[in-house]
Amino acid sequence: MNDTTTPIIDPEVDYEKSIKRQRLAYKPTGSVVFTQIFDYGLYIFFIGIAVDGLFQCIRAHQTNFFSLEISSFVIPWLTSNLFFNNNLVKFQGKSVAKNKEDLLNTLDVFFPSYNFIINNDEMMRSFEPNGNPIWGRIITILFKDDLIYLNITTLGRSDSPTWIHGLFNFIKAKRIVRYYNKYYCSN
Repeated sequence: MNDTTTPIIDPEVDYEKSIKRQRLAYKPTGSVVFTQIFDYGLYIFFIGIAVDGLFQCIRAHQTNFFSLEISSFVIPWLTSNLFFNNNLVKFQGKSVAKNKEDLLNTLDVFFPSYNFIINNDEMMRSFEPNGNPIWGRIITILFKDDLIYLNITTLGRSDSPTWIHGLFNFIKAKRIVRYYNKYYCSN
């Protein structure tokens, strides 16, 4: 927690764009651009296959419940994960120094084994590679005056973001905000 080195966690976050968009934005490099194009292409491909399967069931007037249920599940699931994967949860704090201290205490409740490195006055990131028994995780916290922005990203086998955890991570971030507000911002 007192480590003052600035780790480079790929990809690097573009602080200004992230605050402006309220979504994690990364500094553009060749690998970041390729990865995002590839990921969005695959998202669109799989959503397209699910939509096509749904329309084929409707056009053929067949009641293939398995195909209908899978398509009805995949389309909203992938779409919500596409939206929530890089979404920042914004909440009100007190001052930057107090926010950092209180937020680190809060995150210790939810992620006791993580080592948060304070990059600077604007950002904190923690990287837990997938050597972890289940999934790896990057937790990004941005500070802007008395506002705090939180994102949790689950990593898969190759230490790249997963497609299926966006909604779960958003809900987890909301729980962290509720806990923070309850124990550190209550009057």
